[in-house]
Amino acid sequence: MAYEHLRLEKESPVTDRHRPRGFGAPAPADPRGHGSALLRSFRAVREVAANQDLGGFDDRKLLKIRLREGERQLPDFNLIDGLEVVSHEGHEVVLAFATAAALNLVEERLATLARDGRVTRAALLFVIGGFEHWTPEDRTGAALAEQGLPHEGPCMLDVELWPQDMPARR
Repeated sequence: MAYEHLRLEKESPVTDRHRPRGFGAPAPADPRGHGSALLRSFRAVREVAANQDLGGFDDRKLLKIRLREGERQLPDFNLIDGLEVVSHEGHEVVLAFATAAALNLVEERLATLARDGRVTRAALLFVIGGFEHWTPEDRTGAALAEQGLPHEGPCMLDVELWPQDMPARR
């Protein structure tokens, strides 16, 4: 008597084994328009930073960027020479431009994106929603803003210059 063979079919996986890499939100529908808006924002913030920054012991220019809605992953802005991420909280990132050449490079790439719609490391520019100026209010921590300085006598102030979300990076 012959036995009937059982047919076993491979089930499709419930989750992907290899998640797609890349950034959270897709590229903007109009890269040229996005580049033009970013270029206007960058030039306005750069002008304000050049005229209104108080300066200090560190001559680097600090600019704040807003990430686009839907972005979950911070791109590696350190790939651009002279650019350093000094703070990342939520959808705001503070970038330090070590040299004028780094500022000029970002402006050139934004101009190229606005003109051609394509640029080297476009993914870095596509995640940016806009540029903002790093204000004195941004430099005030949550505890100091809430409680203020004491009104009497000298005090000690513990300062955390660049808070990090990940304890290993502190």
